[in-house]
Amino acid sequence: INVDSNVLYPAVSYPVPVGTPMISPVVQWDHTQAWDIPKVEHFSHSSGGSKSATIYNIEINSESSDNYLIEHCIDGRFLYPATGYLVLAWRTLVRSRGIGMETTPINFEHVKIHRATILPKTGERPTGLSMDTFISDGLIVYLSMLGCFILSRDNGKLQWTGNWVTFLDTMLQMMVVGIPAVDVHVSRCLDSIVAGGVQISGLHATVAPRRQQQQSPPTLEEFPMLDVDYTATATHLDLLSPYEATLEELAVASAQWNPLNDPAPGKMAAGADLVVCNHAWGALRTDPRQLVANLASGAKEQGFILLHTLLKGQTLGETVAVLTSTTQGNNQCGLLTQAEWEKVFSEGSLTLAILADSSDHCVWLTASQAHSGIVGMVNCLRQEPGGNRIRCMFVSNLNGSSATPSLQPGQKSMESVLEGDLVMNVLRDGQWGSFRHQLVSHDLKEELTESAFINVLTRGDLSSLRWISSPQHRSVCISPTVQTCHVYYSSLNFRDIMLATGKLPPDAIPGDMALQQCLLGMEFSGRDPTGQRVMGLLPAKGLATAVEADRRFLWEVPLSWTMEQAASVPVVYATAYYSLVVRGRLRPGETVLIHSGSGGVGQAAIAIALSKNCRVFTTV
Repeated sequence: INVDSNVLYPAVSYPVPVGTPMISPVVQWDHTQAWDIPKVEHFSHSSGGSKSATIYNIEINSESSDNYLIEHCIDGRFLYPATGYLVLAWRTLVRSRGIGMETTPINFEHVKIHRATILPKTGERPTGLSMDTFISDGLIVYLSMLGCFILSRDNGKLQWTGNWVTFLDTMLQMMVVGIPAVDVHVSRCLDSIVAGGVQISGLHATVAPRRQQQQSPPTLEEFPMLDVDYTATATHLDLLSPYEATLEELAVASAQWNPLNDPAPGKMAAGADLVVCNHAWGALRTDPRQLVANLASGAKEQGFILLHTLLKGQTLGETVAVLTSTTQGNNQCGLLTQAEWEKVFSEGSLTLAILADSSDHCVWLTASQAHSGIVGMVNCLRQEPGGNRIRCMFVSNLNGSSATPSLQPGQKSMESVLEGDLVMNVLRDGQWGSFRHQLVSHDLKEELTESAFINVLTRGDLSSLRWISSPQHRSVCISPTVQTCHVYYSSLNFRDIMLATGKLPPDAIPGDMALQQCLLGMEFSGRDPTGQRVMGLLPAKGLATAVEADRRFLWEVPLSWTMEQAASVPVVYATAYYSLVVRGRLRPGETVLIHSGSGGVGQAAIAIALSKNCRVFTTV
């Protein structure tokens, strides 16, 4: 159809004046005529006149003829084979025409399977087929009855068991994997595979993403919940009135107490595990010994007192003291130094556990009861400013008869623990150790090997990144242009990140790279068989202890370069040189605009352009 819109309106002289209306709003579709569109339900069987759609119920229980499908399992899911759709379509066609399946050759053209069908472990899965199922790109299948058929590297044997689905699906796997038992012949040049009476051409397989790696079952431990009651106090209850609703929501009781003047009243006396007092708003207006004694009256015998106050001699404390002195008159006792507070606590028969100072001395927290909760407390304190000073000694005996030693720093048995300076020191049944959070894998086998490479077991799951043992490299390579090099350094490129995180599918890599086991690693530096320092490019699998590299993509490392520096050169400079010089035909004196000049390729492009005396503009 050749539509000439110029004949639809009078000739127009250009340029048109301002305000000339556009013609596009007046061009519309003509819907006055109705056109018949054929649908699936318009077609029927030649014999019975029923609809052409056919429903097949697929069952995989032990009594079903489709039970063999349980062997087609990927990531714990039973997938219906790709060739199963073709066999169902073939079966539907011969049934609609009342002819035998084994005596009817069939030709499928332009078949494209969009998604997989997951079969339930129990019950059945209905699958519908209609005549338009046959029309859908890139795959041609010729079928006829076969008896016993062919497979090696490109030839071999494929067993015929009377099941078309398993036979055809095995052919597909041979073409994908590259190991072609009916006589099977794989032709890479013709992009086809032939077995008996079946020929498959133009097959393009898409790598299906695997599910994220399933973590091992968690280790269950029992940690009894502590029943903690909180009480908020103020010098007057009216000060807590604005927060009454919040306190009730948090189940926090309220009480009146002024520790500057009075000891803990009534039920609060000697009833708290921790008494917290915030006196960082100014200088003291009472005797510090009385304040500490009043706070201690509210704590249990083995309880804690946490006092937040300002120190004498520090800028913040002195500044606040000066600003508040005019309103407090002469009743204030002023600020105390660190040494003076230590003396006050000592006179009150209190052991100084934590002191807020600016030194680098370690603060040790100790606990001799298994359910003290000290591990969680240490983890929280380590996240606070200065938390790197926190250390812990914890007695966690599993055997009730095990002795509980004294955890005082002066004890001789504690000297080795203090010298070790570990964050978490745990004594369990007479043996010192430490707690570590570590993922335990029970299904991965480890072995000593000289040849290994790095790969992700599940694409998109970085936690599955592992060292994987690889076959020993041959001392003499098959190709004269390939040689084995020992890797010293291997760079991590943006493509590696995109592939490992699953954001770039393997199909995006040119050639047949998508079918390889590992795609990570594009460049390296190391030594060739003669001991020469080299750097080189690789199509993949460069994150390894040894690689088979093409001599044509190896370069000698200059004496002034380190191996680490050399490993970052090949990809960026080869990319920039190929783009500018080979494809762009860059000439001396030309002007070049380079985007993202701060990146690796950008820096290489700038260096190459400047080496040719070009004028360079760049963006960052």
